[in-house]
Amino acid sequence: MRSGDNDNSESFDAVGGVLSSIATDIEGSDRAPTRPQRDLLAATNARLDRGVALWERVQGADLAEFNVQLKAAGLTQIAVPTADQINLDQAPESKDLP
Repeated sequence: MRSGDNDNSESFDAVGGVLSSIATDIEGSDRAPTRPQRDLLAATNARLDRGVALWERVQGADLAEFNVQLKAAGLTQIAVPTADQINLDQAPESKDLP
């Protein structure tokens, strides 16, 4: 999920890059999105759906199974924080550029 730049990758980074490119292309035009842009968006949304499903499986059943193994080995279990538990006090300042 963290790597993969090919056209089939479910990596959130790769999917976000494609979505960003599509948004830039569309915002830079006074016309409606082209058929290839709409097709690319549909394909990218399908990749995103697969990535979300994979992530939900990993943080659900796969993580639970792994935590059982960690506990049996006497090791600390892994907890994935919820969105409201993530504190971004150290986030860099954002700058809007033209």
